[in-house]
Amino acid sequence: MQTIEEVEKSLRNLHLHGMAQTLQARCLQAQQSGAMSVLDVLTQLVGDEQDFRQSRLIERRLSGSGLAEQKIMQDFDWAYNPKLPKREILELISSKFVQNAADDLLDVILERYRHRKSTMTTSNRLIEDWGKFLGDNVAASAILDCLLQRGHLLMFEGKSYRLKEASKRLALKRKTTKLPYVLPTQRWGILTRPRLGIFKWPSGV
Repeated sequence: MQTIEEVEKSLRNLHLHGMAQTLQARCLQAQQSGAMSVLDVLTQLVGDEQDFRQSRLIERRLSGSGLAEQKIMQDFDWAYNPKLPKREILELISSKFVQNAADDLLDVILERYRHRKSTMTTSNRLIEDWGKFLGDNVAASAILDCLLQRGHLLMFEGKSYRLKEASKRLALKRKTTKLPYVLPTQRWGILTRPRLGIFKWPSGV
């Protein structure tokens, strides 16, 4: 039978560091409770792993942002300016509006299509992935219909000026941080004049 330390080592070898950190505490909690099932303990450990990974993701993003100061809403002093619309700000932070992104984008595209206005949009997703990315295949199909009806598909290849500049920033970044700098891969763009162009940018743009 394995010891706690051996199980912790195995979890770390599997890159389950969140579980490894809380394993002893969860086992002790289960012993003291006397009513927790194996599934209960496992559920809590999985939750610990998810929380750990989310925290690490936020740390990496904050570190990669280059911001001199790192502020979080938990430390925000609402009392300093009580006139701030706290409810509206918290709703914005929750990103609930993103759930309606497909419908909102469709409204914008339909309005511009109706008035034959020029439109340019870029995306790092292939056209075939728009439905999955937006979470609404019907809305994505309608958006593409409007954009492509009077549009042209163009593909750009060759060296990227942005990649050239990014390589300089990467060299500088390696001197100041150990975190990897990940470049985007392919990007697609759509342009209407009211004619439309879909651009496939070279890898790394």
